[in-house]
Amino acid sequence: MAVIDLVDPENGSLPPLAIGTASLSVSSPELNPANPETIYNDGDLSNIPIEILSGTGTPNPMNQEWNTFPAPLNSLEPQPQLQVSVSGTPSTLIGGASFTFSYVTERFTINSFDGKSPRVVATSPDPNIQLSSIHINQGDGTTLIKAIIINPHGFNVNDSASGIINGRSLLSSLEISVMWDRTNTKTPITESNWQDAIQFIGGEFYDIDGSLMPELTPTMEVKL
Repeated sequence: MAVIDLVDPENGSLPPLAIGTASLSVSSPELNPANPETIYNDGDLSNIPIEILSGTGTPNPMNQEWNTFPAPLNSLEPQPQLQVSVSGTPSTLIGGASFTFSYVTERFTINSFDGKSPRVVATSPDPNIQLSSIHINQGDGTTLIKAIIINPHGFNVNDSASGIINGRSLLSSLEISVMWDRTNTKTPITESNWQDAIQFIGGEFYDIDGSLMPELTPTMEVKL
């Protein structure tokens, strides 16, 4: 979902629009193209039909979910995260992967109460993957996160859906993020100090029979 103010980016003024049917064209390197070879994509955004009505409207705060959201939806922003994916060329179907992270427990604690600890999420909407994680307090001021992502039917060796069977996933679905609430840390976590708060220890990949796949390695991207 995206909330976009349709204004002139130079001065913020409303552009003149003709009443009636029209279309929007959206492009971004962050979008997945509408490629029939892939299962999960953002659709064809090059020609989105819309209708322009007469009059001047007011912004919709889009917080009607029992009025539980104090801010309008257009104030949302991605949470800081460590994103881990696969690197290398798999020799066979991948069954899953395990990853380990470590964070300084106190950095994610506010007013002597546990804040929102870093949590593991899948980055793909793929309904076929299974993800589980556990937090293990080490008793030395740090906490380990162990995460496992699997698909019993396997992850394809690439992102082509050609010949893929029901229940199998694309290679790009083999990706997770460890996220945290930027407002629930004792001190701000920034580009220069994030490694003092949380670290990626490592990971391993396995085929659908459970054998280690040494040709694959995890790669991490920091998004703050």
